[in-house]
Amino acid sequence: MGTCSSRAGWRPTEMTRLQPPRAFLPPLLFGFLVAFGAATGLAADIAITPLDNYEQWKAALNTGSDDPPPPITLLPGFEIERLRTARPEDGSWIALSFDPKGRAIIAREKRGLLRFTLAPGSVQVETIDDALQEVRGLLPAFGALYANANVSRGLFRLRDTSGDDRFDQVTLLHATAAGGHGRNSLALGPDGSLALISGDSVPVLPGVHRLTPPLVPGLLPGDTLPHGHLLRVDREGASGSLVASGLRNPVGLDFNADGEAFTYDADAETDMGTPWYRPTHVRHLVSGADFGWRRVTGRWPPYYPDQPDNPPVTLATGKGSPTAIKFGTRSSFPPAYQRALFMLDWSYGRILAVFLTPSGAGYTGRAETFLRGRPLNVTGLDFGPDGAMYFVSGGRNTRSALYRVRYTGPRVTEPPASADERARHEKANTARGLRRELEAFHGRTDPRAVETAWPRLDHADAWLAHAARVAVEHQPPATWAQRALTELVTARALPALMALTRVGPDEFLRPTLARLTRIAPSNLPAGEQRIYVRTAGLTLQRLGRIERDLEQQVVDRLEPLVAQGTPELVGETIRLLLQLESPRATGQAVALLAGATTQEDKLHYLQLLGRVRTGWSEENRVRYFRVLAQAPTFRGGAGLPNYLRTIEQEALASVPDVDRPRFVAMLASRRGAAAPIVPRTESRPFVREWTVKDLEGSLEEAGRARDFQRGRHLFAAALCVVCHQLGDDGRPAGPDLTDVASRFNRRAILESIVEPSRVVSETYRSVIITTKQGATLSGAVAPTDFRLPVLRLAPDPLAPERLVDVRKDDIASYHESSISPMPPGLLDRLTREEILDLIAYIEAGANPGHSNFVR
Repeated sequence: MGTCSSRAGWRPTEMTRLQPPRAFLPPLLFGFLVAFGAATGLAADIAITPLDNYEQWKAALNTGSDDPPPPITLLPGFEIERLRTARPEDGSWIALSFDPKGRAIIAREKRGLLRFTLAPGSVQVETIDDALQEVRGLLPAFGALYANANVSRGLFRLRDTSGDDRFDQVTLLHATAAGGHGRNSLALGPDGSLALISGDSVPVLPGVHRLTPPLVPGLLPGDTLPHGHLLRVDREGASGSLVASGLRNPVGLDFNADGEAFTYDADAETDMGTPWYRPTHVRHLVSGADFGWRRVTGRWPPYYPDQPDNPPVTLATGKGSPTAIKFGTRSSFPPAYQRALFMLDWSYGRILAVFLTPSGAGYTGRAETFLRGRPLNVTGLDFGPDGAMYFVSGGRNTRSALYRVRYTGPRVTEPPASADERARHEKANTARGLRRELEAFHGRTDPRAVETAWPRLDHADAWLAHAARVAVEHQPPATWAQRALTELVTARALPALMALTRVGPDEFLRPTLARLTRIAPSNLPAGEQRIYVRTAGLTLQRLGRIERDLEQQVVDRLEPLVAQGTPELVGETIRLLLQLESPRATGQAVALLAGATTQEDKLHYLQLLGRVRTGWSEENRVRYFRVLAQAPTFRGGAGLPNYLRTIEQEALASVPDVDRPRFVAMLASRRGAAAPIVPRTESRPFVREWTVKDLEGSLEEAGRARDFQRGRHLFAAALCVVCHQLGDDGRPAGPDLTDVASRFNRRAILESIVEPSRVVSETYRSVIITTKQGATLSGAVAPTDFRLPVLRLAPDPLAPERLVDVRKDDIASYHESSISPMPPGLLDRLTREEILDLIAYIEAGANPGHSNFVR
């Protein structure tokens, strides 16, 4: 295919130097980020907060090639230049690579490829392809240019066969079916193969050799639908092998100096606010990995032990829109940054630097913000022959630019590695070597595989244990099933039984379940308990209903875990007990629902219980629907309303016909709970300024006979009803108090009323905002999925339904308040006896038949 020049219309050069400001964040905002990062488990520097504007990219829709560059902040010692901005006819740019002659190849979003020759004082541009559509992956290799084209649906090879420096031969090497989140980055593997990464809309074509386990068809929800995956092919695009799967929408791909593959995987914004939401994260792409993403609500929780990095993920990075990644191996940056993984976040206009530390056969990581701009819709990244970082912005038809980042700081010399560091790296090298030895059995039958892998099934290194199990799963189950069923070492038997359930024929299912009943999971370490519960769940899923005595044996083994396991394990155990119709499970699940303090935990149990038709008492049914009635206050992604609607429909369908109208009415009445609650006011004289010390000596009396009706009346008179739900009274603008006594003792309840600012939950903290116009606002942040261009505040704690929108672009400073939105002095117009009645009422959870109350 011929090429044509597009140099006309370009200015000779545009070398705009951007100087970073001295301070990256205002002190008040940095203080907020520290607190927010601690709450989310992320470093404050990379945490995305309600202040961040997801729609910053839209500001690039109206920029011109002559506009000044956006403000960009970056780390000290680095310098950034804008080398070129695109004109409207040049399109938007989405991928970047350097060819062997040091020229930058840039892919247009819609159609075609550009080639940039960079020289001091000049930039020459030419079109080298005008046919390939939406090329997301570029890789110069083997004397050709490989292009992964999303809309053109395939991997193409461009060659210059005439020696005139023009690509005259374009060959489709590997075709793929239709899909939106699709054909993304390319990388050259350490073995000389081509690695292609795809998103969750591209199916793997039939006949591809699979290194992922040969699961029983239909075993896992969503398995028949596409999900993101890593494919390995030769230079001709043939001999494809599926290396890893279960990803959401990974765009970038690269190998580190150890020859290990990594990606930066996306979240699903529609899932925000749900228990199955997964943040963006760094993924270490080992052979045979299935990371559990499924395009259904039943996608794997992150704690399922089928996954190679459980626990934990290599590095979770919160909210974002991942695009390209690249290791700094070829950079002229300081040594730590030469080893860093640089990751582009399109929606928030930033580049993260991730520092990976070998940990056994895997890695752990930490991240920092390398640079950030607004708007800066980063899409493509590579390092040039000069050792500088080059990246492009663009996407969604936004105006694009090419940037260069150089290190200009003082020379950095790393001290020699300590003895401990050398020992850790030697241990990691040995572990990686063993993992690769086990991975050599993936995707093929080998008589040595079981003997080699079996002793490593219970390895303390999760990556090695995963590689061993996958090696076993690729061998004919008949050759190792009896060994799994008779293995005496429990830590080794459990992953073997899980493997048998995942890939074995039906004939081994009942023996597997019987073997599990001879193991007491309550005596096992937490990791083995997870494998036990997961194996039991998969086995029951495949078997369906079984004989009652075997069911009862399973129930007897699982029930003790409800009282002792981690929250994740308890939730999964309850799910199985509900499936087995354990007579205690419904009540246990309702109690867990009532005690849940987060929206995600509430949704987890609401969904589980919504499908249960047996084991209900009238009291538990009412408690369930009281929490379900809070659903109008839940906030999250665009999918949340549909999820809630499904839960409500399933829950109502499980109610007997004669009782259903009552609960339909209960849900309907709560939908109006956003309207202001105006408690009956009464003139009450000031009694005294009560303290905890004044009242704590009388708390024992709150456990004796009290006046229920007066306590309920005072719940309204003290204004508690405005923000709190207790039984059928009030609304859940603040914490639900119906079952508060199951979580806190009487003194803690008193403290929270008298000293509301003593401990303020992260969920209910207020913020103080100063706008660029000098206005100051304070209030609680209304939960959203972070994608709105405005921050929504509820400034009046007594009217939480009244919201004020503040444009994020107008916010100058933002920090959390240490003052609770709950007003102090609520008890100062009550007598001691009235306060005790109120506390007794709250403690009883609106149960008028409680033994503390008299008529």
